[in-house]
Amino acid sequence: MNNVTNSKYFSFCGSFAAPSKKVSAFLEGKFPEKTQEVFQGINSHEDEVYTLEFMGFRDGLKYEFLPTDGPTVHLAVIKPNLGHLVVSCREAGWVENGFITLEGGWPVKVGNCFNSITDFL
Repeated sequence: MNNVTNSKYFSFCGSFAAPSKKVSAFLEGKFPEKTQEVFQGINSHEDEVYTLEFMGFRDGLKYEFLPTDGPTVHLAVIKPNLGHLVVSCREAGWVENGFITLEGGWPVKVGNCFNSITDFL
């Protein structure tokens, strides 16, 4: 893709074309963050303690798992030219996500991408 003005970097994956900040803000409102209750332990009163954590996914989107040798990757196709990518490593405790531009239903790479996610794109 030529003349990319917006991009989103994902650890261990590289940069991908992204929609404008205005479009991303609209999509964030349309597809709110999906949170999950995560058990934290037992407090001094012997009550179970839970916290709400954002795992990178958004309500209203259907994600497909993309197999890689590196981080865990999920892609939701919103339109043929627009999607939401979630890249995570549960063992290390991190997750990154963002709305990205698609071409033919696949993420559009920007510059030199590296690592296994780009091998199948």
